Amino acid sequence: MLEDIAHGQPDAWYALAAWHLTRLSGSGLHVTCTIYWSRHGDETFGRHRDTWYGAVVQAAGVKDWLTGEGLPGGTGTPARQVTTQAGDILLLPKYLPHVVTTPADPGHSVHLAFAIDRDEPPP
Repeated sequence: MLEDIAHGQPDAWYALAAWHLTRLSGSGLHVTCTIYWSRHGDETFGRHRDTWYGAVVQAAGVKDWLTGEGLPGGTGTPARQVTTQAGDILLLPKYLPHVVTTPADPGHSVHLAFAIDRDEPPP
């Protein structure tokens, strides 16, 4: 994982996309672009909630997303499974519980996550 891949490359397409998302969000917070590269069986973050709205762009391979309150350890609405493939865009609401894994076929994944309206870290 590389945090804020747009740093120092203002003409890269993802830097321009992050800049436009910053402008369009109207939140005053900088939109961060993070790239995630993984193989099948790699360690994951497990069940978690992000403190930002996410626009996820699947660049290569495949990624499985299990989302919702009905995840193991959660309550409420049933969990939903979504699989992203190269070219797909997934919008993740802020604080939505999710688990992300890389399936065996094709065994790899590269996705970009544009973090929009992040909460400020606690003091």
